[in-house]
Amino acid sequence: MVAADGAHWVIEAKANKAAEDSAEVQAKAEAAEAWVDRVNSSKSFGDWRYRLATEMKIAAAVSFKSITG
Repeated sequence: MVAADGAHWVIEAKANKAAEDSAEVQAKAEAAEAWVDRVNSSKSFGDWRYRLATEMKIAAAVSFKSITG
């Protein structure tokens, strides 16, 4: 997704329990954050951001910004 400010977002939606209890989910989130860091360091592909969003956060969201915080 590309936000109004031009940032490219990778938003990974997960069930509450999986986001909190799964080592695999946490490892994937860390890998995604590392990927974003590498892409942004290249300065060749624009501004990228990553967010792991739980179902509770998505359900409570009133705007895109409330998810990306």
